[in-house]
Amino acid sequence: MPKMFINDLWAAAQPASRRRRGNALLTVWWLSVLAVGHWVKGDVSSPLENAGNAGEASQALRHLMLSDALCVAVAVLTIAVVRRLSGMLTRAVNGRRWGHDDPRTAAEYGDQGDR
Repeated sequence: MPKMFINDLWAAAQPASRRRRGNALLTVWWLSVLAVGHWVKGDVSSPLENAGNAGEASQALRHLMLSDALCVAVAVLTIAVVRRLSGMLTRAVNGRRWGHDDPRTAAEYGDQGDR
């Protein structure tokens, strides 16, 4: 459901002639959210607390570090999606408010496409 909502916002922020749902950034972001949700389920510190020897503790620490790295990656991707979508929506709203013939639209809020 969140991906569908973001896809709709993404499409609404684009000019009608180029309107399409989705983008590679959105797909990577959503897959990373799902991966983290699958990887980091429940209490990740339990295996570390229950480790009986150094090998098990080492394995649990690797799992914990990978979980943290995935969470950081998802956070960075989420920031990228929010910033990009926010900019696109701002340009779309300002372009509609001023009209497409207004020079400010092209100069200040012109459509820069999918970078």
